[in-house]
Amino acid sequence: MNALINEYETLFEDAFWGIANDTLAEQFEKIDPDECSQKIQKDLEEWFVTPNALSSGNTPLEFVASLDDEATLLFLELIFEYSSEVIPFYASALEPKKEFLFETLKKMFSEECSDGVFFELCMLFSIYKDARALDLYIDFIMTASDEQVDLVDFLQGLLVNFGETATARFLNIVKDSRQFEGRIENIYSAISHSGAKNDEAFEALKRLFDNAPKKSYAAICLGVYGDVRAVKILADWLEQLPQDSYDREEVGDVLSALKNLERIED
Repeated sequence: MNALINEYETLFEDAFWGIANDTLAEQFEKIDPDECSQKIQKDLEEWFVTPNALSSGNTPLEFVASLDDEATLLFLELIFEYSSEVIPFYASALEPKKEFLFETLKKMFSEECSDGVFFELCMLFSIYKDARALDLYIDFIMTASDEQVDLVDFLQGLLVNFGETATARFLNIVKDSRQFEGRIENIYSAISHSGAKNDEAFEALKRLFDNAPKKSYAAICLGVYGDVRAVKILADWLEQLPQDSYDREEVGDVLSALKNLERIED
């Protein structure tokens, strides 16, 4: 099985770098970056569903579906190191192994293990929009130590796939925020990353900004959340600032959030 995986990895490496690297090098200067990215996605999609020179004679997706549990983990570790862009292509082939993969992910969370295939599994289960995985992400976000800020940021970035479900969960946490004292920033940052636009979420972030003695963090949350109604809130705050006394960093964060919102507005 390892020999087959190594054979597959060689084929994938040739295909991936042929698609992603040469195509980019030749075309990036000539066409819009978005168009180039779309072409890469299309080329990858065609490669995954087309039979390749595997000794098994299978398509790449059929090959992955045929792997046993141990080989699947080895495969994930080998292949996903190339790019997170390939993960959606494998999601359907890996779905029959979802229970095994979830138990592996759950064990990694309980053992605070963030190496191996941890990140790949987190991304995979956000594609599946699996509520059990969302529970794991939320529990971690709410209990992580200050040293785990990068991992919190990574998990918050996955919340957009869960949309309204994730937003509702964190809005409920806001209502009982006293028990999460010290994790308030994590809660609001998670709301801003969740991607679901609704009045309740916007009002929660607006209250955060209105009540914050220092506006930097709340402004960043409003900018990430991307509701253009925040433009007036941030602009009004800047207008009432005393000209002779203000915090440069705080103003810079508010201006940065405004620029982000103005791009969305355009």
